[in-house]
Amino acid sequence: MARSLQLMAVGMAALAAVTMLAPQATASSPQAGTVPVPNGRYGGIDAAGNMVMFTVRNRKIVNPRVVLMITCRYSDGTTSDVPYGPTSSNNARSAPIPANGNGSIAWVEEFDSSLLKDAEISVNYTFRRGRVPLASVDLISRDPEESCQGSASFRLNDRSTTTPLPGAQECVSPTWAPNLCAELGVR
Repeated sequence: MARSLQLMAVGMAALAAVTMLAPQATASSPQAGTVPVPNGRYGGIDAAGNMVMFTVRNRKIVNPRVVLMITCRYSDGTTSDVPYGPTSSNNARSAPIPANGNGSIAWVEEFDSSLLKDAEISVNYTFRRGRVPLASVDLISRDPEESCQGSASFRLNDRSTTTPLPGAQECVSPTWAPNLCAELGVR
C-alpha cells in the first residue's frame, strides 16, 4: 500500500511538472493569434488621387505620408476643396502594429503645401491573414478662419514587391499633383 501511494505521488508530481512546463498551444497564445505583417513599403491610392503610404519595419509603421483632398469651410460661410499634402517625411514618426493587425498612428502636421496649420492626421490600418491590407485616413484642422476635414479609405499594395496584391491599385498621380508618385517614390 505504501509503495502504491509513493508511485501515485511520484506520478502526480510528474504530471504537475509536465503541465506547468509544457508550452501552451491555445488560441490565446501570442503566436497563435499574431497576424503576420511582412516588412516593406505599403501604399494605396483611390480614384480621387488621395494617397497613403508607409513603411513596415519589424512590426512597426514608420514614416506614414498622406495626400488628401479636403473640404474647408471659411468664417464667411464659403467652402472649397483643397489638396493637402504630401505630409512631411519623418522616420521618427512610428507606431507598433498590435498582434491582431489592427491599429492607428496619429500626429499633428504643423504645415503643408496648402499652408493649412496644425492638421490632426490619423491613419488607421488593418492587416489580415491572406487578405489585402486596408487603411483609412482622417484629417481635421480647426483654425479661427477656417475648419477643414477630409477622409479616405484604401486597399494597400506592398510596394516592396513587383507584383501588386489583388485589388490594389498602382500609383497614378492626380491631375492636381502630376509629379506626386515620383515625389513620393511610389511605383
